Amino acid sequence: MQHTEKALGAARSHFSNGVITILARRLAALPLLLSLTFLSNGRAADLATQIYERASPSVFVISVRSAKGDPIGYGTGFLIAKNTLVTNVHVVDAGEPFVEQGAFRIPAKVEKRDDRNDLAIITVGVEIAATPLLVSQGKTLAGETIFAIGTPEGLEKSISTGIVAAVRKFDGRKLVQITAPISHGSSGGPILNASGEVIGIAVAMMKDGQNLNFAVPADALQELIAGKMPDRFDLETVFQHVEELKATEN
Repeated sequence: MQHTEKALGAARSHFSNGVITILARRLAALPLLLSLTFLSNGRAADLATQIYERASPSVFVISVRSAKGDPIGYGTGFLIAKNTLVTNVHVVDAGEPFVEQGAFRIPAKVEKRDDRNDLAIITVGVEIAATPLLVSQGKTLAGETIFAIGTPEGLEKSISTGIVAAVRKFDGRKLVQITAPISHGSSGGPILNASGEVIGIAVAMMKDGQNLNFAVPADALQELIAGKMPDRFDLETVFQHVEELKATEN
C-alpha cells in the first residue's frame, strides 16, 4: 500500500510538473504570438492605408439629376483616363450624370455601355488631375485580399476590406463574390487588389445574407474599353437566377 501511494505521488508530481512546464512554455510563447498577430494586423492596416492614399483621389461621386436639375440618385465612379470614368449603367440610366468634386459638379456623357454587365464608360469635358486606376489583366483568385472604395449611403471615398469569396458563373458570364462591405451608393466603385489594380466594379449585394456582395470582373471592363460588346443580358436576370439557385438549395 505504501509503495502504491509513493508511486501515485511520484506520478502526480511528474504529471503536475509536466503540465506546469507545458503551460510555462505556452505562456512564454504568448507574447511572441501576440506580437506576430499585431504585426500581421499592422501590415494589413498599412496596406489599406497605402491603397487608399493612392486610389481614393481617383474615385468620385456620380450624381444623377433630372432635366430640371432635381437630384435623383448617386453612385460611384473611378478614373481610367484623364477625362474618362467607369461606373454602372444603373447609376447613370435614371437621368443626367454628373461627376462631383468638392463644390464642383461636372456634366458627364455616356460614351459606351454594356447592359449585360451593367458597365458604363462616361467622359467629362475637362481633364481631371488625378492618376487613372490600372485595370488588372491578371486572374482573380478566391481568397485574395481586396479593397472597395465608394460612396456607401452618401459617405464619399469610404474604404472597406475583405477577400474574394468566389468567382461565379451564371448563364455563361462571371461575377466576383466579395466579402468587403458595400451599400447603396457603392455601385460603380472600384474593387482593388493588394497591388491597387481594379479587379472588379461593385454592382450589387444580397439583402438576405451577410457580406454577400458582387462585382463585375475586370475582364468585362477590358472588353468594353476594347469595343467588344457582349450579347444583351442584364444583371437583373442574373440575380433572378441566383435567387432560384438559393431556393433550390434550400
